[in-house]
Amino acid sequence: MLPKVNLISRPIEDILVDIKNHLEIQKEKNVVLIADDCGSYGIDIGTNFIKLLNQIGSHFPSTGIGIYYLYPKWIEKFGKDLLKVFRKLKIDNINIPIQSGSQKVLKLMNRKYNLEKIFQFIHELKKISPKTLVHTHYLIGFPGAKFKDFLKTVSTIPYFHYFQAFTYSSRKGTKSSELKETVSEFVKKIEMKIVIILLFMQFTRYFVGNVFKMKKHLGRLS
Repeated sequence: MLPKVNLISRPIEDILVDIKNHLEIQKEKNVVLIADDCGSYGIDIGTNFIKLLNQIGSHFPSTGIGIYYLYPKWIEKFGKDLLKVFRKLKIDNINIPIQSGSQKVLKLMNRKYNLEKIFQFIHELKKISPKTLVHTHYLIGFPGAKFKDFLKTVSTIPYFHYFQAFTYSSRKGTKSSELKETVSEFVKKIEMKIVIILLFMQFTRYFVGNVFKMKKHLGRLS
């Protein structure tokens, strides 16, 4: 079952016109598709996100595309079609906000997707489109999360080139605010400090790796 959303999707033709106008003004040939959930595009107007991407690729074949954000459940539903898109088009980057590496915590969040399937998709994506930057969001300190759940989240970091982490804060009226087993502010701070260190290490490894590849490439040309 996919998430219920209230949508007002713009027609593909209107989006293509906006992209055309954008590319005529901007020197850099890239666009960013952004929504709370790009994957839900088109449900209300009889189309879908795959068709939108293919239309963009058909009209603007040399344009790089950024995708912010793709709810992981769509990967389970359209994974094979998405991989075909990545094989054909120039996808510069994609944000897949998994929020947690713990299936237990995802259940508490009411996020119904299988992490193993998501990571298998990312593995295939990296083989098909190695230049695509894959990043995610994590939510630290969600009610009911134990330290072992935090460690499960940390263990998923290598799947991504980059990530952002946010600390959970309770908001009145939300279902999560009704959960009794909360995470202390002290534990949240400790976990965030660990995440920040790991983020720095991840960024350094990615940056240094790219510099090394560039030098190696230039060495072959000289």
